[in-house]
Amino acid sequence: MKKVLLLGVGNILMTDEGVGIHIIKEIEKRADKQVEYDILDGGTGGFNLIYELIEYDIVIIVDAIIDNNKPGTLSVREPKYSEDFPDMLSAHDFGLKAMIDSLIFMGKLPKIYILTISVSNINEMNITLSDGLKKSFARNVKLVEYFTALIIRYKSENVNYKYRNKRYFNSLIFNYLIFSKFPSSDKKLFTSYF
Repeated sequence: MKKVLLLGVGNILMTDEGVGIHIIKEIEKRADKQVEYDILDGGTGGFNLIYELIEYDIVIIVDAIIDNNKPGTLSVREPKYSEDFPDMLSAHDFGLKAMIDSLIFMGKLPKIYILTISVSNINEMNITLSDGLKKSFARNVKLVEYFTALIIRYKSENVNYKYRNKRYFNSLIFNYLIFSKFPSSDKKLFTSYF
């Protein structure tokens, strides 16, 4: 089975910029000891993570992004090069991009997925999330957990063939989203990546 890392990055002292860290900490609290992936608080990212990342086949990064979406909106990206990375938050964006370039140069770049959460409040010094992000927090924790589980099952070399059938796999996603009371728009997060 491929080694998978769930990596939260951000600055928890800057209100919503730390949402990636808050999410992985919540998942870490809830995760059972037999979880099939590692969880790491990457802080503000950068070169200090390079030796961690080369140990993994797949890295799922959870981070905040300032964009035109409603705060709390979760988006999935699959960058192949550092210039494909979205403009996240300037405090750690440069370090992550430079690290990706270094991993490419070394020939050790793992498969990377970025789960970004739209934010608007990063200028206030506070270790708690804004009210807008608190409302979507539980939902985003579940989406990150589920996306990670799907990556492990679908991208694994040892996975049962039926999971590689896109129609069957998408029906599993659809059923999960319906029975979990997620809005149907969340289905789009997953179907384009499997």
